[in-house]
Amino acid sequence: MRTCHYVVLGVEKNASETDIKKAYRRKALEWHPDKNHHRVEESTKQFALIAEAYEVLSDPQERAWYDSHRDAILRGDEKSDQPEGAAGTTSADLMKYFSSTIYKGFKDNADGFFAVYRNIFDKMAQEEEEAFSMANDTTSSRVSPPHFPSFGGSKTPYEADPEISMGDDVKQFYNAWLTFSTT
Repeated sequence: MRTCHYVVLGVEKNASETDIKKAYRRKALEWHPDKNHHRVEESTKQFALIAEAYEVLSDPQERAWYDSHRDAILRGDEKSDQPEGAAGTTSADLMKYFSSTIYKGFKDNADGFFAVYRNIFDKMAQEEEEAFSMANDTTSSRVSPPHFPSFGGSKTPYEADPEISMGDDVKQFYNAWLTFSTT
């Protein structure tokens, strides 16, 4: 179960930007790992939650989105907005990916940032390709299935070098997913 960003910072839902900033500073000082030598692991996790809460609540757009999706985010995987037996990744499935606690570090290992997000984007791409195939008879149609570039890894270039042209790059990934609309 996730903890509400407002609870993490110890503020009310109607807190002002100033109140949020003060609460963040107070909590960050309290939980900073350098000030908690006796509980480094616990303070590091708590400090990350505090930073995440502040990042969301200090941005008016992010805060508005969080407020409108708060219950689903806190619920995580417990409930789905799709009927039972429906195929595919649900919005409830995706909610857990809106937290930095879903990955461990910015490395390419299995539980690192790049692998975790590459896997979920690969899963969604595969589901879209399957849905496209079911909706379109690709043997008789000139319509081709959409291409979804890989999320990549820590060494994926922003833009491919045309001289080398080795696979997908970050720019291709964002161009494809920024205009994404499900099949």
